[in-house]
Amino acid sequence: LVYELLNNQGVASTLQEELDLLMVDEFQDTSPIQLAIFLKLSRFAKHVIWVGDPKQSIYGFRGAEPELMQSLLEQSGGLKPENILRYSWRSREEIVWVVNAHFTRAFPYLPPEQICLSPKRCRKASSDSLNEEDEPAAMQSAIQHWHFIMDAERPKPGSAEWFDRALAQQLKAWLETEPLVLPKGMKKDYRPIKPAEVAVLCRSNKRCLSLVEALHEVGLKGAVYRAGLLSTREVQLLLACIKYLLNKRDALSVAEILFLASHTPLEEIVDSRLRFLYGEGEEQNWAAENSYIQILDGLRPEITELSSSELLQLLQDRLDLRRVVVSWGDAEQRLANLEMLMKFALDYEERCTRLHTAASVGGWLLWLNVQARNGWDWQGMSQDENAVKVLTYHKSKGLEFSAVICYDLESGLRNDGLWKVQVVSPEGELDPGDILSGRRLRYWVNPYGRQLGKTVLEQNLKESAVWAQEQQRSLREMTRLLYVGMTRARDYLIFPTRYKRQAVWLDLTFNQKEDGPPVLDPDVSETPWYVGDEVILKRNVLVAVPVFSV
Repeated sequence: LVYELLNNQGVASTLQEELDLLMVDEFQDTSPIQLAIFLKLSRFAKHVIWVGDPKQSIYGFRGAEPELMQSLLEQSGGLKPENILRYSWRSREEIVWVVNAHFTRAFPYLPPEQICLSPKRCRKASSDSLNEEDEPAAMQSAIQHWHFIMDAERPKPGSAEWFDRALAQQLKAWLETEPLVLPKGMKKDYRPIKPAEVAVLCRSNKRCLSLVEALHEVGLKGAVYRAGLLSTREVQLLLACIKYLLNKRDALSVAEILFLASHTPLEEIVDSRLRFLYGEGEEQNWAAENSYIQILDGLRPEITELSSSELLQLLQDRLDLRRVVVSWGDAEQRLANLEMLMKFALDYEERCTRLHTAASVGGWLLWLNVQARNGWDWQGMSQDENAVKVLTYHKSKGLEFSAVICYDLESGLRNDGLWKVQVVSPEGELDPGDILSGRRLRYWVNPYGRQLGKTVLEQNLKESAVWAQEQQRSLREMTRLLYVGMTRARDYLIFPTRYKRQAVWLDLTFNQKEDGPPVLDPDVSETPWYVGDEVILKRNVLVAVPVFSV
C-alpha cells in the first residue's frame, strides 16, 4: 500500500517539498519491499544517508536480501573510501587481526578495505590508541583455544551434554583466574572480569538452555532467553490492561488488574464481582472506582489509532507500571520482560509490513498466543552481574562482551532452504527503479522428508545449478553469522573444541570449501591467520574431563 501510495502525484509533490533528509539504518537487513520504498523516498529527499554493513546481514529468514544491497552498491560505483569504517574501538588488537585475517578469506567477493579495520586498542599505548596505558603484563592472550578430551583409558568425543558440562567446568575455572579486562567506556584501570561480561554463543535456543543447566550444575549462574513470557505476572498485567481497553466488559481482565496492580485479595475480588452481578453495585461497570480502571477508561478514546508498540508505551507511562512491577522483586528480570514484550510488538508490526497485511492490537494478541503455544514467547535476559550470558549468535547482534565463547562450531552447511518458500530474483542487472519486477515464488516439495539421502532426487539435485546456488547462499549466511559472533568480543575470543571433532564452521568459512585443512590445531599455538607476515598466536588450553562429569 505504501509502495503504491508513493506513485500518487499529490503524495510525491508533497514529499518533494517537505522531505529534507532520509536516513536508513541497518540497511543490510531491509527486505525487497522495504528497499523499494526507501529507493522511492530517496528520489524526493534532498539528502539521503544509508548506514549498513553487508557483512552483518543475518536475517535472511525474515526476508532480508543482502545481495540486493550489494548489487545496488556495485551499480552506484561502490563505496567511497571516506564512507568506509576504518577503525575498531571495541576489540583488542589480536581480535581485530584475527577477524581481518579470517574474513578477508571468508568474504572473497568483498574488497579488503571493506573488511579490515585498524585497532584502536593496542598492547602498547600511544597518543593514537584508545587505551591510555599499556596492557598489563598479567593480561591473558586475547585468542584462546579450549580443547576438551575425555579423561578415560580410551578417549572418545563425548556427547553434547558432556561437552556442555566440560565447557561449564572450564569456564568456572577460568573465571577463578580473574582474567583482566578493560571495562567498556574506560581508557585505563583494568580489572578482573565479571561473569555477566562473558557471553557463550550457541546456534539454537535449545542448546542455550542445555548449557545453562550445565552452568548451574557447576555452580555458575546463567542468563538466557527462556520461554514463558506470557506467563509472567508483569506481562499478564500489561495484557490485561490492553484487553480491558479493547473490551470494557472483560471481567477476567478487570480481576487480573485488581489482583496484580491493586493487590486486592482474591476473596475480595470474588465478593465484589458477586455483589455487582446481583445488582448491589452502584457503578455501571464493575470496579469503576478502582484508580487503574479509571485511568484506563480515560485512555480509551486515545487508543483508536495507536499501534501495539505505541499502546504498550502509553500504558507503561500513564499507569507507571514499571514502578509497580519493580515493587514485586526481581526488578531486573521483570523490566527485561517488559522490554521483550515491546520487542514482540515491534516484530509483529515489522512482519505485517513485510507481508502486506494490516497490523492491529487484536491481531497482535492472537499472534502472541501462537508464539506461546509454540514455546517461542521468550523472556527477557536478566542483567545479574553474576550470571554468564548464554544466547544465540543471532541474538548477539548489536551487543558486545568482554569475553565471547564461540560455541557450536561443529555445524556444517545446511540446505534446508531448498524446501522452503523462496522468492527468486531474475538474473541479470538489477533495475534500481523497479527492483521488484521479475521476482517469482518457488516452492519445492520434498517427498522423502528426512530420508532424502542417497535417493535419485538428491543425486540429481546435487548435480543442479540450484543446489550449487543454495550451497553458496548457505555458506554466505553462515559466514555473516560467524562474523557477527566473533566481532562481539572486546577482550577475549575463545574457541572451544572437543576430541575428534573439528571446528567445521571456522574451517568452511576460512577455506571456502568442505574439505579444507582445519583452522584450529590443539597441539600448536600457531594459527593460519596472519597480520602482515607475522603469524597470529593463540593460547591452547587442553582440558581433560572425566566421563562421569555428565
